Amino acid sequence: MPSEIHRALIVDPVVLRELEGLLAVALSTGDGTALRDFERSRRAAYARLRDARQTWLDPAVLVKALADIGALARSPLRKTPKGERLLALSRTFATRARYVGKDAYQCLPTRAARLRQLINLQAPDTFLENEVRMVLDALDALDQFDFAVRSMGDGVGRLHDHELADACLCRTYVAGTEPIGTGDTRLSRRFVEGPEVFPRPTGLHDLASWMRFCGSLAGKPPRIAVGYEIVETVRRIESSWRQVAEDPARTAEERTQIGKALIRYAKGLNRARMEGNAVVEWLVYDEDAEEYLARKRKKGLR
Repeated sequence: MPSEIHRALIVDPVVLRELEGLLAVALSTGDGTALRDFERSRRAAYARLRDARQTWLDPAVLVKALADIGALARSPLRKTPKGERLLALSRTFATRARYVGKDAYQCLPTRAARLRQLINLQAPDTFLENEVRMVLDALDALDQFDFAVRSMGDGVGRLHDHELADACLCRTYVAGTEPIGTGDTRLSRRFVEGPEVFPRPTGLHDLASWMRFCGSLAGKPPRIAVGYEIVETVRRIESSWRQVAEDPARTAEERTQIGKALIRYAKGLNRARMEGNAVVEWLVYDEDAEEYLARKRKKGLR
């Protein structure tokens, strides 16, 4: 049995901030209901996402569609709730290349061009309102896939309070990515030196509340790498690989296994940096390892 298990995920910074907010509420109120809802809903969404069709986004196509949506600023509908939201979303929407929902991606350019055409023709508000709704739905669904579907009845057992932060963190990974940690390669070390995701408080009262919801992360808590810290993490991985390759105590099979794991981890880090995402890394202690592996098999934790 490994002394520690190394876990790392490519995470969506927006979703991670949502989780941090929910944890702050749980710590202040002592109520973990919102965390449980977050974990269950995202688990259900990921399950549906495995069956969803995906495609690679061309930034040029998206930029053209967003420019077409910008024509809404000339329409009286810009002051309606949906019009305001569509304009705001189009001005802040990420245009980087990535995997997105295929149905929404195929629909958005056509709908956006049609919206511009109707605005130029000064079409009746009824037609414009319908088009704004469909364009907004497509833009909303582009990255979310079917995450709006929040089915809770999947038959998974109830989590203990001290597992909630850990379980929720496992649900923040970017859709379409796989875990990038080295697993149980017996390295027993972490590479990310960024800030803690869920900082441990110093006051006794606050610490007790923190342990209630983050207790399973207390040993070596998760840390986050963003931007330059990702570059530094890759350098630490390269240095670690050189040490492993020169370690006479390791067998050739061990060196090969560790080398493959480190290469996969470095590639995952570089992907996260290129796509503007973050990486969260943490270790599971030996006393938690057997329980973690059993839970992974039973519940499908990433």
